Amino acid sequence: MPAVYTAPQVITLLPSNPWPNHPHAYPKEREINREILLDVAPDREALLMSNKSVEELRQILKIRVGPGVANHWLYRCRRRVNATLRDGNARLSTLLRGGPTTANDSNHSKKEVHVLRRVLSTSSVSASSNLMLGMDDHYLRRSQGDQDIDVWGTVTLSTAEKLISPRPLGPTHILTIHSNPGPSRVFQPVTGGGRRTLRRKLSAPLSNVVEVPVNDLLFVLNIPNLARSTPILPPRLHKELPRVLMYVPHLETFPELVVYLHTLNQAELFRALVPEWVRDVMYPLSDLVPANTGSNPTNIVKMPLQLLGMLIPGSGSNSSVESLGSTCHDASSGSFEYRRTVKSVAEEIADAARGLDVTESDPDPILHTVAMLDALRDNLEYIGHFSKTLWNELDVYLEVLVRAVSCQAKIRGDGGFEE
Repeated sequence: MPAVYTAPQVITLLPSNPWPNHPHAYPKEREINREILLDVAPDREALLMSNKSVEELRQILKIRVGPGVANHWLYRCRRRVNATLRDGNARLSTLLRGGPTTANDSNHSKKEVHVLRRVLSTSSVSASSNLMLGMDDHYLRRSQGDQDIDVWGTVTLSTAEKLISPRPLGPTHILTIHSNPGPSRVFQPVTGGGRRTLRRKLSAPLSNVVEVPVNDLLFVLNIPNLARSTPILPPRLHKELPRVLMYVPHLETFPELVVYLHTLNQAELFRALVPEWVRDVMYPLSDLVPANTGSNPTNIVKMPLQLLGMLIPGSGSNSSVESLGSTCHDASSGSFEYRRTVKSVAEEIADAARGLDVTESDPDPILHTVAMLDALRDNLEYIGHFSKTLWNELDVYLEVLVRAVSCQAKIRGDGGFEE
């Protein structure tokens, strides 16, 4: 008998710490409460209560996804349109159907079709439309060989896994994310016959929600802004993934961010958001040095241009004009070495974009990438995750691509356009 919840639990987040007033710095992450981690995963008490830092815990517990990533539960994601929340959680029971019908079919006995049976229990999200609009192909789980498996299947622990302590880091909850402001107004009570009932409904359907599976321990460990309440998430259930509701600034990039929070695979995150041809032009990132321009960098992106100097040893905000140019002097050899600048790479990207085979109806690839990276930045700030290496690379991409947009338009300082 599953536990009963009157409504899907709403996750609340605290605001991030203020941004420092000096360059090369990010807000300090909120401290993760070890007691909350222990409440989520008591079977890992020895590790969680050790003297290891939070970053060390993240590296130890991160999920390492090998070959065949399309089959991994982390990459199962679905979008619901006009979703209506109601009291009931869809428990999905897997039924195996098929098998050999004749003796000649014995060789095909392994061909099975997974059929899903929906049994109502508690805390569900239903949708008036199951159309997966606007979703990339990599969000959906496709048929794998002889098996036809629904994108939203069930997860059942095997006997061997039940005997393992600590438990494997598998999916424990379904995170339902939406970008409609005012999550506290999601539910309103329904009254009938002068008596208040337990059933609730939305005052208006959520136009768009995305459901992603999460592991409770890794979720709590990598989102410092979670409110200090216990329990943060409803307890795990047998053969059922409880749903929790969470507001995010942007639905775009958040499924990719959820994967990153579980794997800490920074390269994979940017591969999903930045076109390959852009990454090829910018590679290697550590080559880039800021060009000496008269513009105020804070008018272009939120972080100052001098941040790029953090990636280059010896190139700080006090560097001379010569050291920031495209030609640098090597004191050890007495020779001059060409080094790329942000401006030169931006011009190269803008030039490459002109040769792309795109139609007028297609979005500008550079502008689209900037919008995606800006959405990622907002989502990261919202959850309070401030990994320095991740933010450094994100700001480098944004700085170069915003300059590439300027190069595309050939904007003059007075706002005019070159002929």
